[in-house]
Amino acid sequence: MTERLTQICYDELPPEVRPLADDILKVSSAALGGPYNALLRSPDMARRAFDFLDYLRFKTSVNKRLNEFAILIQARISNA
Repeated sequence: MTERLTQICYDELPPEVRPLADDILKVSSAALGGPYNALLRSPDMARRAFDFLDYLRFKTSVNKRLNEFAILIQARISNA
């Protein structure tokens, strides 16, 4: 299967988008791949999505172990 979007390289990003990419790289196991490859094509959307996901994963009031358990359950349901 061919990729629909070519993989974005950090060096190809405009300077104003690199701080967002740096934030993504600090927490993402997919680096700039996965959903970030598509999102970074719209930096405003990428920032909003990243901040939302960051809140859900790291700043929620739910216990960290329970939060990680929920992620694992969803991954299993999605066959990921």
